[in-house]
Amino acid sequence: MNPPRAGSARRQIVGTPIIAIACISLAALPARAAPPDARLELPAGKPRIERVDPSFSVAESDDESIVHAELLPSGELLLEPRGAGTTRVFLFAPRLVRAIEVAAASPLPAIDPAPAAPCAKAHITPACYAPWRKRLLHLPAADAPALEFELEGQQESLKAAGALLVQAGLGGVTLRLSPFGVKLAGAKDAAEERRALRTIWPALLGPLRIDR
Repeated sequence: MNPPRAGSARRQIVGTPIIAIACISLAALPARAAPPDARLELPAGKPRIERVDPSFSVAESDDESIVHAELLPSGELLLEPRGAGTTRVFLFAPRLVRAIEVAAASPLPAIDPAPAAPCAKAHITPACYAPWRKRLLHLPAADAPALEFELEGQQESLKAAGALLVQAGLGGVTLRLSPFGVKLAGAKDAAEERRALRTIWPALLGPLRIDR
C-alpha cells in the first residue's frame, strides 16, 4: 500500500492530541546529545503531525522502514509509521540538533533505572559515563538531571562517539568539543554531516549544539 499523502495525513489526525515541541529552547546550551527531547508512540498506519520550531530546516529518520519524517511547507513535522519498531527522528537547525524517540506499532523502550552509588549524582566521570549513558538513552529531556562533567568524562564520550563513527563507515569524520558545541570536520557534504550527528547522538550526553 502506498503511504498517504501529507494532506491526507493531516485530515486523518484532525482532532487528535498533538504534542507540541515548538517550545524547545534554542538558548545557549552545552554540547552533547542524549536524552531525547520527546518520546512518541504511533499506532500502526496512523500518521501524525507535530508543531515544531520554525528554525528547523531538515528532518531525518534514523530508520525509514519504521518511520518516515518530513518537514511540511507549513513548518510542521509529518511522522508516518511504516513498520513496527523504535527509531529516532532528528530535527536540524543551523547550530542545533533535536531528537525525538518514536515507537511505531510497538511500545516505547523501558527507561533504565538511575545509576546507584557511587554514580548516583549526575557527575560524569569515566566510571560513571556508561551507566548515565544507559539511563539517558530513553529518558525524556524534561526528566533528566543537570549534568556535570569532568574532563575525563568528556573524553570518554568522545572515544565512544569516535567508535560509532568508525562502525558507521564514517571514520573520515573527526569530532571535538568546544565551548560552543560539537565541532565536526571531514564530512563530504551537509548530508554526511547530518548522518554523522545522528550517529554520535547516543554517545554524547546533554543537548547537542554545533560549533560552526
